[in-house]
Amino acid sequence: MKSFTKFIIEANYMRFLKKNKNLTDDQRNDINDFFSKESPQAGSQFDWQNRKVRKMDFSDFESHMMKTPAGSRKLLKKIKIPGSKGDDYWPMRIKNKSFIANIPLNQETAEYMNSCKYGNLLVNYCIGWGDDASYWDDHVIDEQKVPVYVIDGRKKWVVMIKDGNNSYEVWDKMNDKDVSKGNPEPIPGFSIKKELLGSSQKKLYNEIREDFYGEENRHEEAEPDFSDAQDSYDEFTDAMEKAYTDLENAREDQESEMEEIRQKTLSKYEKIRDKWEPIYSELDETVTDIEEFLESDEETFEYKGVQYTKESIDIIYDKLKEQFEEAEEEYNTADNAYDEIDDMSVWDMYPNSDEYEWEGEVPDEDYQNEYEQNIDIPELSYYDDYAEYYENYIGGDSNSANIKQAVWEYVYEAGYGDSARSALEKAGLYRP
Repeated sequence: MKSFTKFIIEANYMRFLKKNKNLTDDQRNDINDFFSKESPQAGSQFDWQNRKVRKMDFSDFESHMMKTPAGSRKLLKKIKIPGSKGDDYWPMRIKNKSFIANIPLNQETAEYMNSCKYGNLLVNYCIGWGDDASYWDDHVIDEQKVPVYVIDGRKKWVVMIKDGNNSYEVWDKMNDKDVSKGNPEPIPGFSIKKELLGSSQKKLYNEIREDFYGEENRHEEAEPDFSDAQDSYDEFTDAMEKAYTDLENAREDQESEMEEIRQKTLSKYEKIRDKWEPIYSELDETVTDIEEFLESDEETFEYKGVQYTKESIDIIYDKLKEQFEEAEEEYNTADNAYDEIDDMSVWDMYPNSDEYEWEGEVPDEDYQNEYEQNIDIPELSYYDDYAEYYENYIGGDSNSANIKQAVWEYVYEAGYGDSARSALEKAGLYRP
């Protein structure tokens, strides 16, 4: 019969637990049963007598329960494994009640046993990697090792029983094998030899190998998933197209700026030519008339209302001739410059930056090349998923000169054209 004090303790625990809506009825009963029997003083830790109830879930109590053998055993009994015994897992009979041990009969169960759903402990054993069954095939199908997952409620190990059933490896939670080397008892308080290497267990291991770990149980090699590589390739080509577009936009901006300078310069030379054309024409006509007079039989020549003899016209002629040559040079210079600039494309202005008096700054060819080279051209090696695909499945080098040249051609020459795609594909760059 319970004492009144014990009855009050249990009653008060349940009152506290019932106020925690995060707990199921079964969880409340398990917690109350454990603390009233095994740890009646724990109430002070949870402050269960306080009117203001702390909101707690089962894991808050689990951490305390695991600290005692009784609590650990209680929690171990609660562990469930999906599937069915004999098809998906096999429970081992363990004398030491502080531990449980189960054998996964397939890779899917090993994946579950890796997870925190199995014993609230997360481990990283490669045989339970959900995205890669090759390790299960390597260690279990090929090497015929039987994995035994051992839990004490606080830690998890996998004991790999080797073919022949006389030796084993023990992997810790970080998948480091073999922690049993030089350590005959790698699991504290658990005798592997006594618990897992008896004659009946050895017979069980052989039966499991025959029924579940045969060649027919090998996983088919999964088709490679290239979705990440495809996305990475799309990002890579998007970056190339952006570089091409940026270059085209930069060139259009340059072309617009340079065309404005070209038109202003044309206008300037046109005005100079128009200014000198009548002067040049008039002087040309006058000088020609004087030269004809000098070769003629006429005695006088009228210039600006004054009659000149052949002797007196010499000084006037020399002066007019000098003015004519100056006007001719000014006119021809302006006229030639106008014609040359009028026939010139804006891209021809760079190598002729010093040839004319431009109405604005025209940088030289080196500046133009440097400007264009500043366009951000993507590098394949920066796109990890596709670079990995390219190197592993194409056998290429993501840093090769051929790749850089193909990308350069795409950006600087061909743009979206077929020749650009052809250059990429010739270098091995195509979508998976």
